[in-house]
Amino acid sequence: MKEQGKYEEALEKLMEGLQIVRKEVGNDHADVACTLHMIGDTYDSQGKHELALRKYQQALDIICKVQGPEHPDVGQVYGCMGHTFCSLEDYDKALEYFEKALRLWRNTLGPEDDYVGGSLTNIAGVLIKQGKLELALRKLEDMLQMQLQVFGAEHQQVARTHFSMGNAYLEHGEHDKALECFNKALA
Repeated sequence: MKEQGKYEEALEKLMEGLQIVRKEVGNDHADVACTLHMIGDTYDSQGKHELALRKYQQALDIICKVQGPEHPDVGQVYGCMGHTFCSLEDYDKALEYFEKALRLWRNTLGPEDDYVGGSLTNIAGVLIKQGKLELALRKLEDMLQMQLQVFGAEHQQVARTHFSMGNAYLEHGEHDKALECFNKALA
């Protein structure tokens, strides 16, 4: 329903589901946290960012209590909170949450995991929005070097990183460098 733009209907169903899940398993359960997370996602999609952040925080509190603060699901919530803060143009807070997700995923999933790469891309995106192109490109270059060692030059993650670097250059008017990165992404 959310994908079809039927947010109110989706929220209604999620709220009903939340009541059922809480009745069945209590408040402190991973299923409750998952439902709260989905409610947060739905609010965020509607542009109701403050409500989304409240639901994400509730989900985060439950996940930390039930699964522990180092569980990979904590990183998922951090990432969603980072995106929401980006939508609010609170880039310092966004960066804080993307970096929390990055640290957690590096420690729990390893440096070559897709979530680590996604976090680095998110961090670079925030740095670009803050006008810190060189720092963003250093993050992307670090990620690219790791990906080349782990996956090789032909991997889709490597292509995505070249594409992200191209977007960074494009956003700052460096068209030749952007084109070079886009060509590498397509190679």
